[in-house]
Amino acid sequence: MRRSDIATVAGAGLCAILIPIWLLWPRPLRTMQAVQVAVTRPKPAPDIAGLGERRLFAGGDDMASSALPQDAPELTGVVGRPPHDAVAMIRTAEGPTKALAPGESYAGWRLEAVSAEAALFSRGALQIRVPMPAADPRESSADQ
Repeated sequence: MRRSDIATVAGAGLCAILIPIWLLWPRPLRTMQAVQVAVTRPKPAPDIAGLGERRLFAGGDDMASSALPQDAPELTGVVGRPPHDAVAMIRTAEGPTKALAPGESYAGWRLEAVSAEAALFSRGALQIRVPMPAADPRESSADQ
């Protein structure tokens, strides 16, 4: 054997002996500090009598459309994987759709963010959330 081989084997053997001793060496125990625990009672269950008349989701097309400015972009769809490479499809004033990536602008509105169900636009200090148009179940039943 060469000297370098003997030194390597001796170093590995020394590590094999000293590391377990170091790991198993007794250490002073740390004292645990007192922890205060607050005991709270659970909240009572809500009254479920009027849940049948309540809307399932907050907002809706009627509320969202009334809160949006007249010249706000109309979101027609989202393509891609939000938030990584999603693109918002908006209807232009001329009629066709246009694809906007976050950071791009159309008609003074800058697209800030895109999610699966909405897009966030800004113009100056004004920020608006434009929801995806929901399908009206009355229209689909009328077509049949």
